[in-house]
Amino acid sequence: MSAITDWVTAVSAMVSAIGVVFAARQLQLSRQQFLDDHARSRREVAVQLFADWAKNLDRRATSARKFVQELSQEEVKCIFNSEELSIDSKHAGRLAAALRESPPAEDGGKIRLSVEISSEIRWQLVTYLNNLEAVLQRGTTKSLIEI
Repeated sequence: MSAITDWVTAVSAMVSAIGVVFAARQLQLSRQQFLDDHARSRREVAVQLFADWAKNLDRRATSARKFVQELSQEEVKCIFNSEELSIDSKHAGRLAAALRESPPAEDGGKIRLSVEISSEIRWQLVTYLNNLEAVLQRGTTKSLIEI
């Protein structure tokens, strides 16, 4: 009788060990599937955010950003305050790309920007930065939600 009990105990221990190994493997596979799904979701969000950014990207706003990056701090402050200012004529190309209408004519190597033009450039910058902020905010929020 003792031999049968020993066999039953051995077989049940072996079945339990196989069950533990099987459960550990299932847990490992579930974890890997979760990580893979999370990575796929992050890539999908990144592609969607990039598509939204590209959809909202405006040539004039991008040109305005590049134009302002070339200006001095004082000139940028004038644009920020929508004030009249004079800029060097070397900026004419980027200025023309940023405006709806043609830029003012050069006068002695300088271009005089009116309050209206300064305001339009400021508006283009604000639009660009708002779009950037919206995309970055959505990306941060979605990343936090996914984690």
